[in-house]
Amino acid sequence: MMAALLRGATIDTILSSFTCEGSPLIKDAMTIPSNLDDALVDRLAATPDETHRNWMLFHFLAYRASDQVLTKLVRKSPDMMKRLCWVTDIVEDNPKMASQARVHGLGLLDDELREQAALQLESYATHSLARITAAFAEPIEP
Repeated sequence: MMAALLRGATIDTILSSFTCEGSPLIKDAMTIPSNLDDALVDRLAATPDETHRNWMLFHFLAYRASDQVLTKLVRKSPDMMKRLCWVTDIVEDNPKMASQARVHGLGLLDDELREQAALQLESYATHSLARITAAFAEPIEP
């Protein structure tokens, strides 16, 4: 039954309502058994390259995908990690950075993306420091 549901569900439903067996479980998410990893990877690889869907895809890869699914997807569609999505002011809220960190941990992040991620992390640190400095520079009113 899960195979039919996985094949028939919209990509938005998969990205927002499912989690992989072997990944940290998210409450109330349907769990896709590992024997359906290949079908899931095929569906994820077919995700339209649209800003909102990329955001959802990176969130899925960061928090819902198992290491096996993430590895298979990156090997099948290496350019997937180059997709664009929204950027946040806070690094902890950026699912693309979180998914790239996971891919790097698996030894699969290419040199170009690793360099881009390092530059983006440096930018996050610089801007965060500037905000903190500005907050302390303002006079404190009695």
